[in-house]
Formats: sequence, structure tokens, C-alpha cells
Amino acid sequence: MARRKLGAGDSVTRAKIIGAAEAIMREKGYAFVTSRRVGAQAELNAPLVHYYFRTMDDLFLALFREVATRMEQKHTACMESDKPLSCLWSMLSDPAELVIFNEFMALAHHSKIIQEEIVALGNRMRARQTKLLNEIFERKGIVHEYWSPMVIGIIANAAARTITFEHAMGLTAGNNEMVAAVKKYIQMLED
Repeated sequence: MARRKLGAGDSVTRAKIIGAAEAIMREKGYAFVTSRRVGAQAELNAPLVHYYFRTMDDLFLALFREVATRMEQKHTACMESDKPLSCLWSMLSDPAELVIFNEFMALAHHSKIIQEEIVALGNRMRARQTKLLNEIFERKGIVHEYWSPMVIGIIANAAARTITFEHAMGLTAGNNEMVAAVKKYIQMLED
């Protein structure tokens, strides 16, 4: 059986479909991303979605790769900035990015390919953050018995996500103190 032809990978229509899927996912969640809704959001016929993406999983994968590329570009910009840790904290605390990332985390429970993509992205970013923290610790002469650069990076990532998520829900007890402590520690490392 011959495989049907797909639309061009670099077409404007394909980009509109991915953008529409992202808008729906951000506003309503991944479960609401259907070919019909994506078509309506992109002002296209729903069957056109499947002309560019054989399955919805293919669309989710393309969208994740698009989001991951933007995240890695921001991550790279942070790593190259004068205050990389402050920049990374801001990036990790961005509610707009947390919304889409949380949706992909939920989707990963049902999609092995999305899970694999998240793990690959996380490993790349974590390795770069750990390398940066190792360099800062060496330069500052910081030796931690239990709190290695890897551990501190994981805690900072988790804290940023948790605080941002809790704030969006209205749970703010202790968050200001946590943010102040993290920012003070970052300032100490960056000065």
C-alpha cells in the first residue's frame, strides 16, 4: 500500500497548523487539540490538518520540536548572557512556558515519543546548566558536600516550576520567601 503524500515541511500552511495547535494547547490543554479545532483556529479545512500530519501524534511531535527549539534558543541566550543564572531563573519561572511544558508533560504519559523528546531536551539542558554551575563553583571556590551543582540545578528547576504553578493556582504561602532565597543565592554566585 502506497503512503499518501504529505504537505511540504516548510510551508506557511503547516506553520499555521502548528501555531493553531499551540494556541489551543495553551488555552484549553492538549486534550482539546483535535484536527477540527486546529483547522478552525487556523481558518483551514480540518482535512488539511491531516494532509500535513498523518496523525495527531505527528502534529504533537512537530509542535513539541518547535517549542523545544525556542526553549533551547532561550537557554543558549541565557547561558551566553552576563547573568546566566538570573536569566535561567526568569526563563524557568515564565508562566507562559510552564503552561505549554506542563501540557507536554501530561501528554507524555500517553505518548512515548513525546516522553523521549522531553527526556532528550531535559538531559541536554541539564548537562549545560550543570557545566555552568560547575564552572561558577570552581571560580568561587565553592565545595558542597551534599549540594552538588547537579543537585542545585535540579532544585532550582523544580522550585521555579512549583512556584510558578502554585502562583497560577493562587497558592502563594512561602513563595515570596523561596523566590527571595533563590535570587539571593543566584546573586551571590553571579557577583
